[in-house]
Amino acid sequence: MKKLLLSLVGLGLAIVGYWGWHIYQSFHILKDIQDQQEQLSRYRQEAKQRPQEPEAWLQLADTAFNFWQNAGRGIRIAKEVNQTSLVWQWLGERNLALKEASLAYSRVLKLAPESVDAVVGLCHVLIEQFDPPKAVTMCQRAVQSRPGQPELYLALSTALIQDSQWVKAEVAARQVIAIESNNDDAYYQLGNALLGQEKIDEGIVALQKSITLDPRANLAYISLGDALDWQNRSEEAIMAYRQSVKVAPSYPLAYERLGQIYSKQKRWQEAVLVYREGLKYFPSEVDSLKGLGNALIELQQWQEALVTYEKVLLFNPEDAESLQMRKRLIQQQKVKPTFP
Repeated sequence: MKKLLLSLVGLGLAIVGYWGWHIYQSFHILKDIQDQQEQLSRYRQEAKQRPQEPEAWLQLADTAFNFWQNAGRGIRIAKEVNQTSLVWQWLGERNLALKEASLAYSRVLKLAPESVDAVVGLCHVLIEQFDPPKAVTMCQRAVQSRPGQPELYLALSTALIQDSQWVKAEVAARQVIAIESNNDDAYYQLGNALLGQEKIDEGIVALQKSITLDPRANLAYISLGDALDWQNRSEEAIMAYRQSVKVAPSYPLAYERLGQIYSKQKRWQEAVLVYREGLKYFPSEVDSLKGLGNALIELQQWQEALVTYEKVLLFNPEDAESLQMRKRLIQQQKVKPTFP
C-alpha cells in the first residue's frame, strides 16, 4: 500500500510538473510576442525618421512579418490561458502587421530595386495575402536571385498552387526534393500539385511520404483525407481528418471536412457534434455554421437551426443561403426569430 501511495504521489507531482512547465512556456511565448510588438512600434518610428533609408524599411518589414507569423500562435495560446485582452489586441494588430510588411518591402524595392532580402520577404508576404499572380512573379525573382535555396523553390511551389499552375508547382516541389530528399513540406506541396492534376494515386503517395517524415503535419492529413474522399474511401478519409484533429485540435478545417463527410453519409448527429467541436475554436467559421444548420434541419431541431443561420448573418448579412433558410424556418416551421 505504501509503495502504491508513493507511486500515486510521484504521478501527481509529475502531472503538476508537466502542466506547470507547460503554463510557464505558454506565458514565456506570450511575453516574447509582446516584446516583438514593442519592437515593431520602435521600428515604425525609425522608418518615419529615416524615410529614404532602405535598411530602416527592411527592418520594419521583417519585424512586421515575424510578428504576423508568431501572433497566430500567440492568439491560440492566449485563448488557452484566458488572456482575452491579448487575443483581441493581437487579432487587430496581426492583420495590420501583414499589410504593413507588404508596404514596407515594396518601399525597400523602390529605394533599392536590387534588394534580394526585400524580394524574398515580399514573396512570402504575397503568399500569405493570397495574391497568386504577384506572388508567383516575386517568388520567381527570389529563386533567380538565390538559386539552390530549397525554401525559395518551396515558396514558389506554394504560389503556383495558389494560382492553379499545377504542373509548374510539381516541378518546383520536385526541385526542392532534389536538394533535400527528406523535406516533408516539399512532399506535401508535391501531393497537392498532383491532386490538382487529378493524379490522385500519385498524390496520395506523396502525402503519405510527407506524413511519414512529419507525423504531426496536420495539413498533410487534411489533403490526404480530401484525396481519399474523392476516391470514395470515406472511412479512410475520416481517419485522416481525425488524425489532423488529434495533432492540431484548434485548427478548424479538419472539423469542417469531417462535418461534410458525415453529412454526405447522412450521419447527422455525428455531423452536428463535429461542427460544434470546431466552432468552439472559431465561432465565426461561416461554412461550418451553415453545415451545422443543415444538419440540425435534418434532425428537425428547428430552433437551433434558426439560431445557427442567424449567427451566419451576423458575420455575413448578405449570405443568400442563410437568408433563405431563415425565412423558410420562420414561415414553414413557425420558429420565432431572435431579430426582425
